[in-house]
Amino acid sequence: MGEQVPVAEGALKSTKKSRAEAEDTVCAMLELLSKLHNPAALHQDPAVRGYLFDLLTYRTAKVQTAVLKLLFNYKLEYIRPYEEQLMKLLDEAEMWNTLAEIEFGAATPAIQECHRPQLVPMIIRILFGRMQAKNKSRNTEKAAPRGRKEAIVRSLANCRPEEFKVFLDLALKPCNAVLEGSFEETIDGILTNAKLPTMNLKLADGVLQTLLVILDELRTGADHSVHIVFRTVVSILAVVGGERRIVNCPAADEEMEEEETEENHAATGTGLLKKLRKECFKCLAKLCSVFPITTLSEVEKKILFDVAVWPELESVIRDGPFAVTPLMRLILTWSQHSAYHDLLAVTSSDPTRSPLAVIIAVLNPEFNSNQLSVKLAVEVVDHLVNPQMLVEETDMPVATVYWTPEKREKVLGPFTGVILKYLHEKLSAYLARKKRKHSPLTESELRIASGISGPSLDSADSVALLDLLLPLLETSDIRKQSDLRGLLEVVRNLVVRVPLEALNGKVRALAALLSKDFPREARATIAEVFQVLADRVATDDMKSLAETVASILSWNPKYVEEPDYDRRGTAYKVASEKIAKSDAGEGSVNFALAILHLADYDIRNATDILSGSMRDMALINMIAVIRRFSGTSDSGLVLARLTPLVKQGLKSTLDAVRIVYVAVLGEIVDFYRTHALFRELVFLHYPANRKAVNAERCRYCNGEGILPDEAAHLQDDTQGRARCRCYNVDLDVFENLRHMQKHRVGGALHDLAKWCADGTIPVSTVLQYFLPFATAHLCNDQYVGDKYQGVINAVIELVQAVASQLTWPKYEPLLKHFLSLMTRKPVYSKQLIRVVVAIVDAFHFDLSGVDVKNARLQKAPAGKSESDPALGEMVEEVKEGEEDMEVDEAPAAVPAVGGPAIDQTAPARAEKIYRSLTLFMIPGLSKLITDKSESDNSHKLTANVHAAEKEEILRAPVALAIVKLLQKLPVQILRRQIPGVFLKIARMLKSRLLSVRQSTRDTLSEIMLSLGPSYLVTLIKELRGVLKRGYQIHVLVHCVHTILSKLLPVVKAGDLDRCVGEMVLICHEEMFGELAEEKEVNELTRKIAEARNIKSYDTYAILAKFASPGVLVKLIKPLKEKAEETQSHKVAVKLEKAFRQILTGLLRNDQLSEKDLLLFAYALYDHSTGLFGDPKPKQAVVTAPSHLDRPDSFLIAREPGRGGPAAVTSRKTNDYLVQDFGLQILLSCFKNSRLQTDNLEHTDMLDPFVPVVVHCLTSRHMSVKTTALRCLIWMLKFKLPSLDAAMEGVVKTLFVHLKNYSGPGAAVSENAEFVNAVYKALSSTVRDATAGKISDKHLKVLLTYAESDLREGTKQILAFNLLKAVLSRHLLTPELREIMLNLAKTSIQGEEENVRQQSRHLVYLFMTTYNPKKIKVREFTELYKDNLEYSLEHGRLVCVTMLSDLLGAGRMGAGFNEDNALPFFQLFAARLSDESSGVRHKAAESISGILGKAVGSELMEQIFKWTQRWLLDEDIAVKRIGFQTATLFAQVEKVKLIPRLKLILTALGKVIRVTEFLTSESAMLDYDHLLINALSLLANIIDHCGSDIWTVETAVKKLKFIFDGVRDLLLHEHEWVRIRSLEVYWRVFQQQPPQRLAENVLLAENPHKKLSLLAGALINQLKSYSDRDDYYELWSKCVLYVAQAVSCFLNAPGVVTDDVVDEKEEDELEEDEVKKEEEEEENGGAVQVPANRLINSPFVVRGVCREAVFEAVHEPKRTTKRLQVMKWIHCLCAAFDREAFLQFLPSVLQVLYRCTNEPSAQNDGELKRLTEEVTGAVEAHVGREIYADAMRTVILQFSKKRAERKRQQAVEPILNPAKAARMKIKKHLTRKEAKKRKTQDRDLELGRLVKKSRPR
Repeated sequence: MGEQVPVAEGALKSTKKSRAEAEDTVCAMLELLSKLHNPAALHQDPAVRGYLFDLLTYRTAKVQTAVLKLLFNYKLEYIRPYEEQLMKLLDEAEMWNTLAEIEFGAATPAIQECHRPQLVPMIIRILFGRMQAKNKSRNTEKAAPRGRKEAIVRSLANCRPEEFKVFLDLALKPCNAVLEGSFEETIDGILTNAKLPTMNLKLADGVLQTLLVILDELRTGADHSVHIVFRTVVSILAVVGGERRIVNCPAADEEMEEEETEENHAATGTGLLKKLRKECFKCLAKLCSVFPITTLSEVEKKILFDVAVWPELESVIRDGPFAVTPLMRLILTWSQHSAYHDLLAVTSSDPTRSPLAVIIAVLNPEFNSNQLSVKLAVEVVDHLVNPQMLVEETDMPVATVYWTPEKREKVLGPFTGVILKYLHEKLSAYLARKKRKHSPLTESELRIASGISGPSLDSADSVALLDLLLPLLETSDIRKQSDLRGLLEVVRNLVVRVPLEALNGKVRALAALLSKDFPREARATIAEVFQVLADRVATDDMKSLAETVASILSWNPKYVEEPDYDRRGTAYKVASEKIAKSDAGEGSVNFALAILHLADYDIRNATDILSGSMRDMALINMIAVIRRFSGTSDSGLVLARLTPLVKQGLKSTLDAVRIVYVAVLGEIVDFYRTHALFRELVFLHYPANRKAVNAERCRYCNGEGILPDEAAHLQDDTQGRARCRCYNVDLDVFENLRHMQKHRVGGALHDLAKWCADGTIPVSTVLQYFLPFATAHLCNDQYVGDKYQGVINAVIELVQAVASQLTWPKYEPLLKHFLSLMTRKPVYSKQLIRVVVAIVDAFHFDLSGVDVKNARLQKAPAGKSESDPALGEMVEEVKEGEEDMEVDEAPAAVPAVGGPAIDQTAPARAEKIYRSLTLFMIPGLSKLITDKSESDNSHKLTANVHAAEKEEILRAPVALAIVKLLQKLPVQILRRQIPGVFLKIARMLKSRLLSVRQSTRDTLSEIMLSLGPSYLVTLIKELRGVLKRGYQIHVLVHCVHTILSKLLPVVKAGDLDRCVGEMVLICHEEMFGELAEEKEVNELTRKIAEARNIKSYDTYAILAKFASPGVLVKLIKPLKEKAEETQSHKVAVKLEKAFRQILTGLLRNDQLSEKDLLLFAYALYDHSTGLFGDPKPKQAVVTAPSHLDRPDSFLIAREPGRGGPAAVTSRKTNDYLVQDFGLQILLSCFKNSRLQTDNLEHTDMLDPFVPVVVHCLTSRHMSVKTTALRCLIWMLKFKLPSLDAAMEGVVKTLFVHLKNYSGPGAAVSENAEFVNAVYKALSSTVRDATAGKISDKHLKVLLTYAESDLREGTKQILAFNLLKAVLSRHLLTPELREIMLNLAKTSIQGEEENVRQQSRHLVYLFMTTYNPKKIKVREFTELYKDNLEYSLEHGRLVCVTMLSDLLGAGRMGAGFNEDNALPFFQLFAARLSDESSGVRHKAAESISGILGKAVGSELMEQIFKWTQRWLLDEDIAVKRIGFQTATLFAQVEKVKLIPRLKLILTALGKVIRVTEFLTSESAMLDYDHLLINALSLLANIIDHCGSDIWTVETAVKKLKFIFDGVRDLLLHEHEWVRIRSLEVYWRVFQQQPPQRLAENVLLAENPHKKLSLLAGALINQLKSYSDRDDYYELWSKCVLYVAQAVSCFLNAPGVVTDDVVDEKEEDELEEDEVKKEEEEEENGGAVQVPANRLINSPFVVRGVCREAVFEAVHEPKRTTKRLQVMKWIHCLCAAFDREAFLQFLPSVLQVLYRCTNEPSAQNDGELKRLTEEVTGAVEAHVGREIYADAMRTVILQFSKKRAERKRQQAVEPILNPAKAARMKIKKHLTRKEAKKRKTQDRDLELGRLVKKSRPR
């Protein structure tokens, strides 16, 4: 039976058919044996059992099942308990669960220990068979062959070694032939071909696959079998090598990179041998990665090299550079484990050949190796250089045991040159690239460079590597932090090794790294590099540089994430001083360059106010460098380093950064004015001289600045620069570019555009510096809105000016750049379209010489800039073009006159431009329009509508760019291409998205504005061809109207004549066709916005506005025919509206003369002119022939129709519309003054219209009669013979109409307009008619109608007009006087204001124009006198006004007389006692007017006597009238009032300096009003009496007494009193400036004390809030005056200032006040000056600023005080010089800091803007350096206070728990109230009622 085993294994492995038959036979035999009751009794039972156990490993479950059933019959003790589990192992569904239950290595195993030795080998055999089974189902991972093996091997991981050996023996059984005998002898025989054992190669493949699975899954669990596995793999590899030598198979023939399966191999032995060889190396690599080197004996290592390494080494040398060989992968595995590193250095008989040598040879650039091979070699070297980076997966010893640094240096030393050469070539290639965004070296290469840059690297290699790394770090954009850190570590290592003589040239390159946007750790490494340099060089300059760099890069030790601002600021300050004192030398230059780069980084990365102060310090240092090195030998070096920084800064998207670099550029222009690049920009500091003619230029500098020998004509500008006297900071272009007010930025950009266009500034300079600054405003969220439209317009203008001067190689990238932005930034599509249009408008290349027919239109070869037609790929060309635009020197300015000149392009260049436009740009843009969107390929129900909208809305604006480009081509190209463009756009109008249609309409309008009206016919034709049905026709009508509306500014008369016919058809269809019916459907109009309105009416108006006389008939005829055809009222209404719109257009038509209009109007009435041709004959009704008329055969009778005769219709039913239209034309000619009364030609043309108008007066249609009446009114002004003859009949007709339509209830609807017209006609007849005269009868009838109409509210205006006409003719009847008397009563008692005014006007006219005796005027006068006490205010006001007018119109004498005395005093009575303020003011105006006419007369003296009595009266009300009257005297008499002042000032003193205390609230209110009147009187006295009042001793004495009281009133509780008090003081201050304080009589005695008291009162005034702007304006002026006066007084000679409050004392007072405020939690009391101490101007400023700070802290939501203080500080800058202002700077900066840093201030837009302006003004006033230093001090103080406050708050709950509890409760209550208030506000917004909950 033992000899039959191989037969059993082999017999079943023939063909599929024979194998199946054999399996069936074996199963049948086994089934037969299983029927035996005692199988153990069989002959040779042990052999049978062995055979059965061998069959358990068979791969078919059927055979295994039969064997198991037979074994179950043996009833063995170790099998019987597990029969069920064993059978489950053969079931595919239960096998994996059963294995999990068995769990060989469990603590409580399912197999008993006594059964394990016999049962586990049996299970392993079953599993081995299952592992080889082929399952047809591949649904799971375990069903696949590889997955099945892995799962089964994984289940055996916990087997015992002897058990796992059973599995391994089964797996290695096919290789027993090579494993028998001595391993060494077997390998020697194979290698020498002396003994080549037989082996089934396919079975060997399976063995290798199984070993790979074992090594992958078990890893270190197979330690006991490692030698067996190793010998098996090596033996197979040796046999494969022998077989290859026999068949002469070349090694490593084109190795494939990815793993190949058995199906990928050919059925030949060569393919199988290759596969076996690769799998052997995989097994060896896996074996080495799992087991340590100590596992292998020396013999095994030797055999490994003899079999696997040395034979394959040649293939690595030959094929390694081109493909990765198996041996290279094995070597990579050895390098990954430090224990195997020694094997890499083993050499063969040739000492130069080792595994490491051949691997490193791949890195040689001469071989041009494959990237995969290079990557593998780099990893190998990385593992060797940095063994500490290896992660050991096994329990191998540490790397230092096997791979010491000495051994590493010895092994890698010979190959350092090759590695450095590789790095050098890679870095050089990286530097040669234009785009350097990523790291040039991988992480492995960085570690290699860092590792080999140690002590073993010689100096020459170190210098070479350093020379590469420094430019690389400077120019590349490496974003990965680990890469940066690696490169900088390499640099630091190299700096230690580079010789000293080579280090001097590296300082500048290292300094350039300081401006890179490296992370914090990388910049710290750079500081360390500088420290290393300082330690090596050991010079004072280098040490100072390293210390400065470390200080500027320092961070706060207390707060890790916060820079050390104090140390940095100090370092900048020291650096600035050192630069200013430095001498010429290399150390000074290096220091300056390092400071430049440090400053550049701080400028660009300042994010908050603290870092903003560092930005200011950085700017100061940068300016110091510019000034120090200008004119020296090193200026070129400094400038070369500085200009790239300026260019980069001007491109920044942050305003603050751009502003700083504009200032730097201005400094460069100042101090490098002779440089070729900047000498053309010097005049930008003096633009006024350049704008002026030569005769007006400065005679000192001629507009070019200053010269060294002209120091006598210089001025200092506080920034250390000397300027010529002609310098004006408000005109300086650089100052305007950085100004806070954006309109000044826009003005500066506008000037730059103008100077660039005329060639004053070289376009290259603008392109490098000013254009990046300008274009940063485009596509910027900060510049969105109408507020910044001026800046955007200026930017676009500058872009256009630059484009007009560029050559084509630079013009093309500029255009492509903005075209590409249109697709990348759709939000700014409108803005970008304007830019593109501006660039295209600046197209100045002459293409007229291009031969369009013979031009070469083939595409350019690949690689050129024109080769890409797609717009989406233009960006790369744009960037390359932008780099090409960067030039080093500015060429000479190109002169240009009258704008950009046309470039006389050479024929070849013109053809190239033409080809670029026609082949690439225009097709690329067209492709953007026609490409399908993503939604086009999806169903409309599943498409993303919003995504489609965003995509399609961008397409229409592209068409505008296409048209603009086409306009630059020859005309024939434009005419040929424009219909296609229109067609593409018309298709977009079919979109169902309203936004897309709207964008398309806007684009079409822009296109037509560019093309002109001549292409309108083409557009309409294309639109009508595309938009044909449904909603598209609505879109068509709307689109046509929109385009016409936008074309109005460019259309001239006659331009639309060609398209009148087409457009009238469109309008006719909308008004009367199916579209008109669709517009009445609500469902349709709700979905289609274009269907909601009828645009045809406006279209008719536009057509009529620009129609020539020849097309008027074409315009009107369709409407006239429609009127004749229809009898529908709805159609008639539409026709009427259309005629009205046409009339509007005709009147605006400048081409139509009066003759054309009148002829056309007459033709509309008289058809005999034949202008409209013969009317259409009525179509006859077609009847069917009699033989076709069959009788009705239906059973049900036909429905009866309408009986009786048909309604009679007429063609003339709607003729009245045309007649009315003609009359409207005539009437409009009258209204627009196109017909003049003195023009005989016009009179002759109007005379034929008289019969027409007279006939229309009797028309049946009210609208015709109304229009005819209006025409008649105008005709009465002309001398028309026909009208004079027909006047009598006209008057009769008017009275007939008046009788018929003027009755009660008749004047409604249309009749009302007609009645109005009748009244106007009658009024005109009465007033203007000359042919006939109104009889007394007619006049009585008119007055009767007028009287009745006056009683009827709706016709009062008609009656008033009629009465005016009667009064103008001076007609008088008794009825007229009675009517006037009633009107006088109505003027008083009427309820409506306009009725009262009209009545009063008519009565006044009647009283002043008629004879007084005839009309009895006294009765009218008495009526108004008696009603001065009328109960209603308006009646009294009318009486006062009437009496005032009558007194003014009367004859006022030099005193009172009988007629005017009583009315005059009645006005005084009304002024005094009337309860209405309006009546009192009107009476005051009347009295003032009378007094103005009576100056110097006896009347004035009499009135003043009354005033004296009123002033001395005890009644407050009487005193008020006295003060008011005295005020009128002051306004009228002015200086003449001085003799009367004694009594007036005495009365003022008694009122203002009152000492009694008022307790009653009403008394206090009355007294406040009296104070207001008194202060107003005092202000008028000071204002009108002028300086003469100060010469009167008695007046001055009383004024001093009065002003002491006025000062106290500054703190009055009533706001009006405070305002009047401020006004009084300001009137005084205006007369005497602060510099002439000695002349101020009020302050002459003890001025300092008085100013101190006044200043305290004014500062305390700021504690209260007010809503009046004039209040704060007066306060600001007065406080500023006081501050100036105090400063002038203290600076005067001989003034002692010992008693002045100093800053320290004032701070102590402030601290005491703050403590008091905190204790009391109140708003603080009044500002108190210490006893016996006086103030100075800083005290005033601190007091004002303290109020602003107090508001910011305690009332942050209110910004009123801060706004006013900011305005006051701005005035303070203008009022004080620089030295004086420095005293106020700390206080001012505290306010600026609060307003800049507080969130509440940032939320207020006005305060934010004002703060920016004031900050700029203060900085310019005191200088940048002083401002930055002071601001830094303030910021640090606030930071310290804030930190201290936080610490106190943290410990307060412990120190003062009661107060902390109160604060916490208060905080919770505030939060609760805020939440409640928020809920209430939300409920109010939603319209809900909040109901209070009721208690239960």
